[in-house]
Amino acid sequence: MFSVCVVLLVFSSICTVVVGAPETVTGHRGERLDIRCSYESGYESNSKYFCKGECIFGLRNIIVKSGSPAEDERLSLTDDTTARVFTVSITDLRSTDQGLYWCAVKRTLTTDVYSEILLLLKLELNLQSSSITVTERKETITDQHSSSTGSFVIIVTAEVLVLLLIGLPLIIVALWKKKKNKGLLSSSIEEFNPVIYEQMKDAGRHCNPEDRDTETSVVYSCVS
Repeated sequence: MFSVCVVLLVFSSICTVVVGAPETVTGHRGERLDIRCSYESGYESNSKYFCKGECIFGLRNIIVKSGSPAEDERLSLTDDTTARVFTVSITDLRSTDQGLYWCAVKRTLTTDVYSEILLLLKLELNLQSSSITVTERKETITDQHSSSTGSFVIIVTAEVLVLLLIGLPLIIVALWKKKKNKGLLSSSIEEFNPVIYEQMKDAGRHCNPEDRDTETSVVYSCVS
């Protein structure tokens, strides 16, 4: 704990008591930030307030205090006397909220107690949101492509099945006819008798139509 004293023209001094080293808190633009300010035992019933910028006697910029609403509706202060912590909440953080703040506990007939807070803002949240949007869009495009590919495969498969149903009977009929014709040719070859063929050939050499026996039941053709 250290003190910063302000010497007045009336030659009296008022000391500001600062507790602990400055604390840095980080928030994201557009989000909510809760700043916790602890205090020592015995100050549970004391009034608490929150300053921005300079917070010394005569130069206090109190933006919110316990027991009354803040002018800026984004600010609020709640005091947990059991835990001896009061919390300052800032909603919808803006770039103008960045800077130096002071948690303060008011004391009677003596100096108030202050804790220094440095508030910083980051912009990574917006970049992350943009990345999430791009990723979701890529996933959507991929899903649509996969769906289109699946539909194409289903259509092609259905067309192949239809062609098979139509073409398979035609193929079976063609094979059956080919087999039948081949069977007939084999039968003709098997029925051919070379002995009879030679007899017919010899009879043809000596065949004279005038000497043909009209009463013979077997007729041989003339073979040249």
